[in-house]
Amino acid sequence: MSSFRRRSRTRKKIGVGQFILRGHGNIVAVKPFGKGLMLEVLRHANEVRAAEPLFKEVPEVKVDKEALDLAKELVKRKAGKFEPEQFKDEYSEAVWELIHAKIEHRAPEIIETMPGSAKVINIMDALKKSVQQGKGAAGAKTAAKRGAASARNGKKTAKGAPKRKSA
Repeated sequence: MSSFRRRSRTRKKIGVGQFILRGHGNIVAVKPFGKGLMLEVLRHANEVRAAEPLFKEVPEVKVDKEALDLAKELVKRKAGKFEPEQFKDEYSEAVWELIHAKIEHRAPEIIETMPGSAKVINIMDALKKSVQQGKGAAGAKTAAKRGAASARNGKKTAKGAPKRKSA
């Protein structure tokens, strides 16, 4: 174990310094972590702002109950475990491709992603449609269960036909 790490652990101290990263001067903290040292980039004083004044500018709005219910339903459906491997640093990949192309004396492979269409949609209509599609799949399962239950009972009921009360 390095003497810095050993002293940092026992004295509960960290090292603070400055260095240049991506063309920008940074304040950093060096601290013991596991079997090594960890470098954390800190913020300069002028970069730290209280959030409260920023949110004072946001006006109070009465949210439509239907819109809120739709949003809750959509969030519930889309919620899941965060998987960082689903996200790519396309900029770094492009830089590495340029470097490798230069080393291999070839033209870089240019991957162009076509931007999506600029089709304007009403967000409420899109949310409603999304929720209805989800309910449609659940409704089909329920109808199938009902059909299976009536088949077991030997009764056929037309969809939408009123059911008779037995005497």
